[in-house]
Amino acid sequence: HNFEVLTIQQLLDGKSYRRSLEVGCGFGRLSPHFAKYSASHTGVDINNLALGLARASYPSLDWRYASAVELPFSDQEFDFVSTWTVLQHIPPTSIDRAAHELDRVLGPRGTLLLCEETRLASESMNADQWHVHTWHRSVESYRALFPSFSLLYEDYIHEIDRIPGLESPGRVMMFRRDA
Repeated sequence: HNFEVLTIQQLLDGKSYRRSLEVGCGFGRLSPHFAKYSASHTGVDINNLALGLARASYPSLDWRYASAVELPFSDQEFDFVSTWTVLQHIPPTSIDRAAHELDRVLGPRGTLLLCEETRLASESMNADQWHVHTWHRSVESYRALFPSFSLLYEDYIHEIDRIPGLESPGRVMMFRRDA
């Protein structure tokens, strides 16, 4: 957790946003760290139990029930959007819709910060893997999902990879919408 927070701080240090959105916030473990760069932060998740814990832990933040494939916000409402190990759980049949929603709610010159599993992106799945709930996509796949964005940064959290038995939760990718 500490190395994830340090990575977020390194990428967002010196930046400030009017409104930020965290898609798939869970119980809010990273939410205060995203929120400190924004005048107004909203976290959404599809798990009401997790949202209840987030509300109890961080009552000053805005928490809402919502799915990444149907965000209840106006076009270009946010200037910073984050997802942290969320898009990797969206199946191929819905990922284009989720990417469209993130794109739709993010304003001009907006920033998109992702951390998603990419290590096994080159391995193909077979019919016996119907139960899989994580889809490993390549950085190029994420670039293709967000064609109007420039990729500013992409790397693993190497400090976590150096800890025996642990590995980075995914590749951190920071995009900015092209002007």
